[in-house]
Amino acid sequence: MSAPRNALGAVLLTAAWVFFTTEMVLVRILSEDLSIPQIGVFRLGTQALLLLPLALIWPAWLLATRRFPLHAARTLCSSGGMVLFYLAFALLPLALATTLTFMTAAFVMILASLILGERIGPRRIAAVSIGFLGVLVAMRPGAGAIEPGMLIALAGAFVAALLMILTRQLSSTEGRLTIMAYSSGLGLVLMAVPALLTWAPLELRHLPMLGLVGLAGTSGQFLMVWAFQIAEASALAPVDYLRLIFAVLAGYAVFAEVPDLWTWAGAAIIVSSVAYATHRERLAHRHTRSPR
Repeated sequence: MSAPRNALGAVLLTAAWVFFTTEMVLVRILSEDLSIPQIGVFRLGTQALLLLPLALIWPAWLLATRRFPLHAARTLCSSGGMVLFYLAFALLPLALATTLTFMTAAFVMILASLILGERIGPRRIAAVSIGFLGVLVAMRPGAGAIEPGMLIALAGAFVAALLMILTRQLSSTEGRLTIMAYSSGLGLVLMAVPALLTWAPLELRHLPMLGLVGLAGTSGQFLMVWAFQIAEASALAPVDYLRLIFAVLAGYAVFAEVPDLWTWAGAAIIVSSVAYATHRERLAHRHTRSPR
């Protein structure tokens, strides 16, 4: 794949992380007054509204599928992961929550072996083990009881990894807009009941922020999928670490948060393990493509 396509993919993914960071900042602010499922309904509703014109004009093109059960399973993971991440970012400092979500890559390796039958060599096993060590460091060993938000963030990372596996299976036959359409439509149905049970009165000041949550989340998802469609995953891996920089900057600018030593140390260990695993993946990919 050409360098220009990889460069464009890096730009798209960087923009996606900006949108996702904006989304999480707004969720943190809104969660002080509104419930997480309630915010989720507006997030999914915005995406559904943006795709509605396509569904009305070209319903067969957008909604035709023979893999509805897989769409339903992916929607369950997508909606569940969104709620878990929203909760984690509402309860934890942005930098710490972002650090713990880096474990998604390690969970993907494990699930790819269990579900897709991909082989995990000793080096990948070592990288995953080191990543979990980084999680323990970030969770402040010996500092007392573990905060619920930390466990919620790790659960969200696991669900996000399962979501990536299901998306990989779906993307072989389904377009990204079709996947997004089913995700938003089915997600709204799934989120409606918990949102109604926890509904809080809306104020006028909430509406612009809720709209921005929907736009930022939808834009980030679209750009991220687009980036991975046109660029090599190994070329985009270093861009993933920009999430932590954006989270640190946003946390300091908006909430006056300064990451402590444990967060920095855990992030360094996790990022190093993911970088090593990515490097081994790149070498293996080159080996399989090179002529004997």
